[in-house]
Amino acid sequence: AMMTQRLVCETNLYAAAVAISGPLNIERPRCITAHGLRVLAIHGADDANVPVAGGRGRRGFSRVAYRAEAESRRALIAAGARYDLDVVAGAGHNLDEIDRAVQQRDGVTLAEKAAAFFGLTSEKH
Repeated sequence: AMMTQRLVCETNLYAAAVAISGPLNIERPRCITAHGLRVLAIHGADDANVPVAGGRGRRGFSRVAYRAEAESRRALIAAGARYDLDVVAGAGHNLDEIDRAVQQRDGVTLAEKAAAFFGLTSEKH
């Protein structure tokens, strides 16, 4: 997911992207290719590996100090992208946890939520 946001920021590979549990972890990003792109960032509120608010996760192996999702949002919006952050209560870093929490909250799977974001279904989530 961190790579997804970086690719949105630095390449023209995507028109839209869904990033899960990973902020844009670049110091002073210059997102010159992000103008007009749409990003949906989904992050577990209880993520102990890559905290939503940034910093070192207490359960992460890399010992990296991650940037906050709010910083990712600021950088990409400043570049002209649309950035929606969905912080999922009751979920940590694990994709299955996030999927279960999204299903309980929204009544759709994480895959269905992503498909709706990409415009591949008629539902909007």
